Amino acid sequence: MKYLIIKLKVFVQLCLPEMGILSRCETSWLLHSITASELAVWALQVESGRLVVRTGLKHSPVGLDWVEIVPHGPTRLISICLYGQSGWAIDEKHSLWFTNGVGYQSPFGWTGSWMKVYNPWDVSPDINRLLTLPWIIRVSSAGVFVCVDNKCYWSSGASFLSGHRLEHIVRDSFSVDNNFELIAGGGLKEDFGEYFGLLQKLIIEVSSFDESVYVLDSSGCIYVKENISTVSPFGVDWKILDTGPCGSPIISFTVTSVSLWVLTAANETCLYVKNEKKEPLVGTNPKWIHLKALDGCIFDKIRASSNGMYVWVFSRNSGRAWARNSITDVLPSGKSWIEVNCCLKF
Repeated sequence: MKYLIIKLKVFVQLCLPEMGILSRCETSWLLHSITASELAVWALQVESGRLVVRTGLKHSPVGLDWVEIVPHGPTRLISICLYGQSGWAIDEKHSLWFTNGVGYQSPFGWTGSWMKVYNPWDVSPDINRLLTLPWIIRVSSAGVFVCVDNKCYWSSGASFLSGHRLEHIVRDSFSVDNNFELIAGGGLKEDFGEYFGLLQKLIIEVSSFDESVYVLDSSGCIYVKENISTVSPFGVDWKILDTGPCGSPIISFTVTSVSLWVLTAANETCLYVKNEKKEPLVGTNPKWIHLKALDGCIFDKIRASSNGMYVWVFSRNSGRAWARNSITDVLPSGKSWIEVNCCLKF
C-alpha cells in the first residue's frame, strides 16, 4: 500500500505490486507532506500547517476519516515523517520535534505532547540564509536526516536523540558538563507541562531512577511520578511519599536502587529500604530508619551512589562532608559517619 498526494489531494495505491489500484481518500482540506508507516498516516494542511491524521487503519487499509490535531509543543509544521511508533516534525521556527507511542489506538502519539530536540543547525554561520529555504525531514533505521540547501544533518542510528519540554535549554558553555546529577529549580508555573503542572509549591530538588522521577518541594514533601517509558514519557500522576515518620520536613533527599535517604529540617538523616522496589507512599505505613545526628554538625545536602553502598552528607556553611561507613546488604544503614578529609571545600 502506498499513499500519494496528487494536485494536493490524497490517493492510496492498493494491491501492490501486482495491481496497483488507485483509490481516492476524501478530505476537507488541501494537504501536502504526507508520511505513512505500518501504524499511521499523517499529512499537513496547506493553509494552516496543522497536522492531519488518518484514523481507522486498524479496521480498513485505507482508513475511515481524517482528524485534525493541534500538537502540544511545536508551532506550524512544515515537514513531517513517521517511523515505527515515533513521529518527527520540523516547525516554522525550524525546531526539531518528536512524539512517541504512535499506533492504531493513538495515531497522533501516546500523549499528544511533543519533545523538542537540540538543533545542530542553530550554530551554522549561514543560518539566516538557510531559514529562507525549504526544509525536509526523513527518518529510517539509519537515523534522523534533516535536509536543507546542499546540507544534510544526520543523527546516526548508533546514537540516541533526547528531547525536552523545557522552555530554556542548557547553554553551549555548559555542554561539557551536561550530565547533571541534580536540578534545582524555583518559581515554576502551573502551565509548565505535564511533569510539574500539578505541583503547587516551588521545586527544590529533582532526582530520577529507573522509570521514576522524584521532586522535593519547598514544603518539605517528596512526590514521585512512576512508569515513565518511551511510549509514555510523562508517566502516571504524581504521588506523595509518606515521610511523616521522619518527624520534620525534608530539606534534601537521594534515591538509589535499594533505598531512599532523606535529610530533615531537624538535622536528622532517615533511611527507607525499598521492599520489592515499592515506594513509601501514603497509606503503605513505611518503616523509616532514623540515624543519629552528629553533635555540632549541620547537614544541608545528602547524596548516594546508584547501588546505595555509598552515602555522603554535606555542609555548605562549613564546607565539610561526611561519608556513611560499613553499608552492606545486611546493614543498609551502615554504622557511623566519617568526615571526608579533603583540601577542597564543598
